[in-house]
Amino acid sequence: MLENKSYNRLALQGWDEDDMDVCKDHNLDPMVAYSNAINLAMCNNIYKKNIESGMPPTEAGRIRAKVTKDINTLLKKRGLSSKVPNNIPTGLYR
Repeated sequence: MLENKSYNRLALQGWDEDDMDVCKDHNLDPMVAYSNAINLAMCNNIYKKNIESGMPPTEAGRIRAKVTKDINTLLKKRGLSSKVPNNIPTGLYR
């Protein structure tokens, strides 16, 4: 049986954190599990929550951009693509 590869930020940093657990803990669509789309969905989820809590959209956007850049660096270091397939829902966009 094939083992699913987790792409969430913690897993990319060496932690034993399964993508499906991240989806359940953060109410993300399970379709993003085991793909690099999980990080975009998580960033968009946090962006939305930051704005809902009163953070200015420009600040929330700056944080999302920095986190996205950091994740893309982690993906690149592991020889993985940061391109997200079009058929995977990742939530809020810009």
